[in-house]
This record gives sequence, structure tokens and C-alpha cells, in this order.
Amino acid sequence: MKKQDGKSIIIWIIGIIILTFIAIFAFDFFEKELNIKKQEDIKTEMLQVQAKSKIILERYHVDNNNALKGEKVEDTSLEEKFGIDNIQNYYKWTKDVLIEVGLNNIILEDNEYYLINYDLEEVIYSNGYKTEDGNIFYKLSDIKEQN
Repeated sequence: MKKQDGKSIIIWIIGIIILTFIAIFAFDFFEKELNIKKQEDIKTEMLQVQAKSKIILERYHVDNNNALKGEKVEDTSLEEKFGIDNIQNYYKWTKDVLIEVGLNNIILEDNEYYLINYDLEEVIYSNGYKTEDGNIFYKLSDIKEQN
């Protein structure tokens, strides 16, 4: 048997430490990339909702029998949460409304929704868009300003 002087154990421990640091760095990198993709998906979905609401408004102006979609919002407590005035000009789009208008690809949970102001072409997402520095933006117009 060969004599062991402890060098192989030290090299083995150093290797484990290096691999641990690499794993931690890779996990952090992929987590940041996943968060960026998720936020970009939210922005893209909000743009799709905005485009669909423009089409619905144009159809409404051409023929008033084509009603505006969504439930008219009456809850004034949402004004402060989302930083808006005159909540009565907004319509609430839930997942059922999204399906009705043909946006089946946008998945909302039961407690999530969009608020649409047809006249201002504003879209608000109930969960918001969280930036890397921790700020949360609810309005599509604010998100566009940040980018």
C-alpha cells in the first residue's frame, strides 16, 4: 500500500468548495434570467390585452351593439392601490373575459385580473410588474417608461 500524506484529501475538499461556488453562481444566474423572462412575459401579455381592447373599442364605435367587454369597476379603493383617478372609467377583465375575447394564451389565476381604460388605452395588471430593484409597476404606461 502506498503511503497517504493527506494531499489527495485537501485537493478533494478544494474541488468540492470550487464546485459549490460554481453551483451557487449558476443557480443565482438562472434564477435572475427566469425572473427577467417572467417579467417580459407579463409585459407582452399586457401589450396583447391593450391591442385587443383597442380592437373592441373600434368595433364599439362602429356599431354600439358591440358592447365593451369586462365588468365596469365601482370599487374606489383600487384608485389608491394602482395610482389612478376615476376608477369608474375602468373595466375588469378576468380569465373568463380573456377567453371570451380570444386571448386564451394568457393564463390568470382566480384572484388576478386586468383593468382596462378603453379611452386612455391603459392596461393595469393586478399583480404588477416587479423590476430588478424591487419596484412594482401596475400600469402598462409606467412599464413602458421604465424600459
